[in-house]
Amino acid sequence: MLALRRNLVAYWRDVYGGGWGGSPTFYAELHPIEDLHDSTLGIVGAGHGGKRLTKLAGAFGMRVIFAERRHATVVRESYVAFDEVPREADVISLHCPLTDETRHLFGLAEFERMKRSASLVNAARGGIVDEGALIEALDRKLLANAPLDVLEQEPPAVDHPL
Repeated sequence: MLALRRNLVAYWRDVYGGGWGGSPTFYAELHPIEDLHDSTLGIVGAGHGGKRLTKLAGAFGMRVIFAERRHATVVRESYVAFDEVPREADVISLHCPLTDETRHLFGLAEFERMKRSASLVNAARGGIVDEGALIEALDRKLLANAPLDVLEQEPPAVDHPL
């Protein structure tokens, strides 16, 4: 999350590509830099991984919200409605199992509700994110980035766009 919010990958590419050294000024505004402190982390999946991440996020001063199950009729205490997480979170981290209920949990409708500066992290299961919708969302710049540890098909095809 530090690398995401600080845009370290983009700056690393610029430095090693010669862009920074060839510039008369440091162009910090080229890639927006955000802090973790006072940002909102939306966690989908309140098991061991999600709860562990809560502790780490707290050390950075992040506000943490847990997503209630999609289509839940009652929102449990200390949770927020599922549809609120894409609107509020600066980073969304997925920690839920892949089930019929969670397959393609994040699709185009969720990406369209996200902040344009937000990140979606999936270290859970590939099928939770609709990859076709994610590709479209990234092309349309509906979110800043989406680091994925998992894909729907692993290993991916050599020409896989993600």
